Amino acid sequence: MNVEKRDMENNINSFNSTNHQQEPEPQPSWLSRHRIWGYVFLVLIFAVVVAGVYWIENRNDRDNRSDKDNKNNMSGVCIQVVTPARNPQTGEVKEFPTPCDVPEGWEVIEPDEVDETANWQTYRNEEYGFELKYPAGWNVKTSLSGGVDPVFEFSGQEGKVFVLPKGAEVPPLRVLGTGTDGKEFATREGKVFLYRIKFDDVSSSWTSSGVLYAQARTENVQEYPPVGLQIPISADINDSDIKVINRILSTFKFID
Repeated sequence: MNVEKRDMENNINSFNSTNHQQEPEPQPSWLSRHRIWGYVFLVLIFAVVVAGVYWIENRNDRDNRSDKDNKNNMSGVCIQVVTPARNPQTGEVKEFPTPCDVPEGWEVIEPDEVDETANWQTYRNEEYGFELKYPAGWNVKTSLSGGVDPVFEFSGQEGKVFVLPKGAEVPPLRVLGTGTDGKEFATREGKVFLYRIKFDDVSSSWTSSGVLYAQARTENVQEYPPVGLQIPISADINDSDIKVINRILSTFKFID
C-alpha cells in the first residue's frame, strides 16, 4: 500500500515537472514590438527637432554677431577716422578722433549732414554791414588802403580772404594766375585758386568798387612773364585749401 502511494506521488511529481519544463515562455506580440519601435521613432524625431532648433538659434546668433561686427567695422569703430557728432542737449557739434571717442548720448552725424561752418567764428561788422564766418586758427586784421579805404584781412594756413567795402587803388594781392572773366584766376595747369567777387546789390556803406579777394595757399610758386596785368604761375595747391576758401566765401552776406 505504501509502495503504491509512493509510486503514485512520484508519477504526479514527474508529470508536473514535465509540464513545467515544456510550458513555453510568453513572447511579445506583433503589436507590442511595433509600439516599442514607434516610441523609439518618436524619441528620435524629438531629438532631431531639438537639435535643429538649437542649430538654427546658434546660427542666427552668430549671424547677428557677425552683422554687428561688420557694421561696427564699416562705421570705423576704433579706427583712426574723424567722426563728427552732435550733443542733442546743447546742439554743439564737435569732431572726435575715432567713433570710440564720441561721448555717450551724442549723435554721430553722417557726412552729408555735417555743416562744416557750425563751429567757425563769425565776424560781423555793423559799420560796413557785412558778416562772414572763418575757421578756428584764422586771424582778422583791419587796415587802410592808401590811408583811406578800409581793408579787412582774414588769413589762415589755407589762404587769405580780403574784404574791401570801398575798393582800393591797388589790390592787396597781386593778380597771380590767369583768367578771362576777371572773377577766377588759375595756374597754368588750370587749377582755380584766386577769386575776385563783386556784387550787384551791396550794403549802403559800400561803394560800387567794393570787392572781395580770396586766394588759396600756394606752394612752390613759379612766376612767368606778365600777360597784361596778370602774372601766369605754376604752383602746388591743395584741393582741401580751395574747399575751405569757397566755404568762407559762401558764408559772406550783407546785414542791412
